[in-house]
Amino acid sequence: MPYYFPFGQELHPLVQEDKSPKKVFVLGVYASAVHARWKKDGQAVCQALAVASEPRIFWDGNEDEARAIIGQINIPKELGYLEPAGK
Repeated sequence: MPYYFPFGQELHPLVQEDKSPKKVFVLGVYASAVHARWKKDGQAVCQALAVASEPRIFWDGNEDEARAIIGQINIPKELGYLEPAGK
């Protein structure tokens, strides 16, 4: 059964790509998400709403990537707009 973020983006599983031996192992508990600030009429409806799966494990939250991902999300104009949640 698929799961969805608000505004319709499907939740995607993340898989470790590099599986070569390492000197140190860091265990991550779960994948995070791309967060967006939801605004309507110039006012924040939500400061940081999870709207899409992060692009890779241990993603650094790069704002340009976040802006591109958020830009692919279409929400009805009457609901406002999304922008990167920022720092």
